[in-house]
Amino acid sequence: MSAHGTLVAFFIPGNLDNPLNGTHGHWSTPARRRKAWRENTKAAYLASPRMATAPWTPKRVTLVANVWNRMDSDGLQAACKSVRDGLVDCGLIDDDGPDSGHVFLYEQRVARAQRGVTVSVETL
Repeated sequence: MSAHGTLVAFFIPGNLDNPLNGTHGHWSTPARRRKAWRENTKAAYLASPRMATAPWTPKRVTLVANVWNRMDSDGLQAACKSVRDGLVDCGLIDDDGPDSGHVFLYEQRVARAQRGVTVSVETL
């Protein structure tokens, strides 16, 4: 593995929703959806082959969303927030804030047959 090698890559199946477009209904529906994305992120990470690394080591995290229709950039980041939080939950990164040293990149593609998020994590 090179100095800038991939530590882990995995896929989390599911439908992403843009929470900025508003929801109609009870507050528990989006809360349940966010919790499921966090738990599914942790499960996918733990089931994947990976290289050991300290959570505070700076990383480049690329999130590629397979979506039904393209989202605008702020909606894409908002839709992927629970995935980022799941990466903290599983201990891959220590924090997802701006001072953490981690870099987050977002991409999307229309892939209606296999919706979800591919996470790739590399050392910086």
